[in-house]
Amino acid sequence: MAQGISSVTEAELRLGISLNTELVDMVERGFVALAQGQVTGAEPVSEAFTDLQAAAAGAVAAKYLAPKDVRVAGVIGTGVQARLQMRAAHLVRPFERLLVFGRNLQKAARCAVDLSEALGIDCEVTTDPADLVAQSQLVVTATSARAPVLKAEWLHKNLHITAIGADQAGKTEIDPRALVAASLYVTDRASQCAVLGELEAALAAGLWPDDTPPLELGDVIIGKVEGRQDAADITICDLTGAGHRIRG
Repeated sequence: MAQGISSVTEAELRLGISLNTELVDMVERGFVALAQGQVTGAEPVSEAFTDLQAAAAGAVAAKYLAPKDVRVAGVIGTGVQARLQMRAAHLVRPFERLLVFGRNLQKAARCAVDLSEALGIDCEVTTDPADLVAQSQLVVTATSARAPVLKAEWLHKNLHITAIGADQAGKTEIDPRALVAASLYVTDRASQCAVLGELEAALAAGLWPDDTPPLELGDVIIGKVEGRQDAADITICDLTGAGHRIRG
C-alpha cells in the first residue's frame, strides 16, 4: 500500500481519532467559534492531527458550499493531503467517481488506486486538468504550487472548488481571475488569506478591491451570510489553516 495512505492510517491509530463525521463536526464548531469571536488563535497540535483537521475543514467547506448532488469529483494533487481531502469530502458529498491529476503519473496512479480502495468507487487518472474540472462538480486543489494549476476559463456552472495548498506567502493554486469570476469566494479567515492564501495573488494583481474583504466560512455556517444560493453557482473556498487548527 502507498506510503501516503499507510502513514495516514497509522497516524489515525496513534492519535486515537479517525477522519469521520465526528471530526468534521468538531472542526465545524471551531469555525463557528472563530466567527463568533470566541477564539483568537490556534491550539498547538501534532502535525498528524493538523492534517486530519485540514481534511475535515475541507469537508465542512463542501458541506456548506458544494452542490447538493456531486456525482464526479476531482483532485489536483497526489500527496497525503489530497488523499485525506477526498476521503473527507466523500463523507459529506458521496460522489460516485473521482478523477486524479498530478504532474507525476506514477504518483497519480498510486493515489487513484489508494482512493479507489479507501472509498470503494471508480477513481481514474487524467492527464488533462481542464477536463478534470469540466467533468467535476467538486474539485480540490492540494499542491505546493506557486503558479495557478486551475485556470479561470475552466470554471463552469454547478461547481465548487476548495483550495488548500496556499498555506505560505507566495503559494497559489487558483488563477486570481477565478476568484472574481466565481459566484462566491469564501475564506477561512479573510485577514490570513490576504497574506498567504489565494487572495494574496488577487490583491497583488489588483483584481480584488483592498477595501472589500471576502466572506468567511464561519459566517456562512452560522447563517450570518448566505453561501451557495443556486445549484448553478460557482463557489471557491480558500483554506489556509485559520479555522481548522482550533477546537470549538
